[in-house]
Amino acid sequence: SEVWSHGQVEAAGFVPRANGTAAQFVAQEASLHGDALDALAVGTPLPESWSWCDVDGKSYCTANRNQHIPQYCGSCWAIASLSALADRIKIKRKGRGVDVVLSVQAVLSCSAEGIEPLDIVGAPGSCWGGSPSALYQWMLKISDRSNFTVGLPYETSSPYMACSQKSAWDLTKEQVTGVTFNQSAVCEAFNPQCSYFDWSRTCSTLPESGGSCVGMSQFPNATVKAH
Repeated sequence: SEVWSHGQVEAAGFVPRANGTAAQFVAQEASLHGDALDALAVGTPLPESWSWCDVDGKSYCTANRNQHIPQYCGSCWAIASLSALADRIKIKRKGRGVDVVLSVQAVLSCSAEGIEPLDIVGAPGSCWGGSPSALYQWMLKISDRSNFTVGLPYETSSPYMACSQKSAWDLTKEQVTGVTFNQSAVCEAFNPQCSYFDWSRTCSTLPESGGSCVGMSQFPNATVKAH
């Protein structure tokens, strides 16, 4: 399975199926959602069917994505969780504006190390599997560590290449099974790195004209305060 077991999640330094809230927002979240279950128990009966893709003729869903283009990558855990988060953002914005599509590649690029310069330890997965719950916990760490100024970049900053580094779990599995995990030449050329340069960059002009590329410390991104 490409989705980690509870043991794998714990080995990577995360808590299986955990909920979490940044310390500065605990009271706010409690006041917003503390009575949610009670409200469901006595509120309006649930409809027989419901789809956020068709609410009175309006869609609050973002685009479907293919994890296996341009090559095979076991990133269903990241595709699903970030698509769900993108949908939540669209719902919160009441469907207004351009859809926010979050970068799965930015997550995969950090599958072996922490994002510089935030010094985040641990990674939620790679092209050989991961955890949706660990991804949300990882995003909360990044958001909190940067004081909610830096979160996950948009797809336009770090487009999907279906490439990743090898996580600590991947390296252990290689040793146990004797099977080496490989990716295509596309990934060798891309060489994903966990840094702002990989997450968002801009280039001045063509290399033969003396152009160069630099990483950006500020870029469009999404943070989370609770999950």
